[in-house]
Amino acid sequence: MSSILGGLLIGLGCGGVWWIEIKSQRNKMDTMGNMASAMLEIRSEIQTNQTPLPRIFLRLSQTYTGVTGVFFSQVYQGIQAEKTLTESWEQAVNVCFLEGEIQDVLHQLGYTFSGDSEKICKVLLLVNDYFKGILTDIRSKMPEKRRSFGAMCFSGGALLLILLV
Repeated sequence: MSSILGGLLIGLGCGGVWWIEIKSQRNKMDTMGNMASAMLEIRSEIQTNQTPLPRIFLRLSQTYTGVTGVFFSQVYQGIQAEKTLTESWEQAVNVCFLEGEIQDVLHQLGYTFSGDSEKICKVLLLVNDYFKGILTDIRSKMPEKRRSFGAMCFSGGALLLILLV
C-alpha cells in the first residue's frame, strides 16, 4: 500500500515539475509577444500622434499584464520620481528581465529614446523583430522541449520509484 502511495506521490511530483516548465515557457512566450506588440505601439504613437513617452508608458503599463505591464509601470514610476528616461528604463530592465541578451537589447533601446523620432522608430522596429524572433524560436522548440523534459521527469521518477522499492 505504501509503495502505491509513494509511486503516486512521485508521479504527481514529476508531473508537477513538468507542468511548471511548460508554464514557464508559456509565460516567456507571452512576454515576448507582448513586448513585440508594445514596441509597435510605441512606434505608432510616436509617428502618428507624437504622444509624449511618459504618457505612452503609462498607457502600456495599464494595457499589459505580467512582466510587460510591470516593466512599463517601472519606467513610468521612475519618470514620475524625476529620474531621467534612461535611468528609469535601465532600472526597469534590471528589475524585470534576467536574461543576458534580452537585457542587453533593452538597455540599448533605452539609450535611443534621447534621439530623434525617426531613429527611435527604426530601432523600435528592430527590437520588435528581435522579440518576434525569440517568440518564433520558442514556439518551434516547444513541442520537443515538452517531450524531452516530460520524458526526463517521468523516467527520473520511475528510476526513483525502482530504487525505493
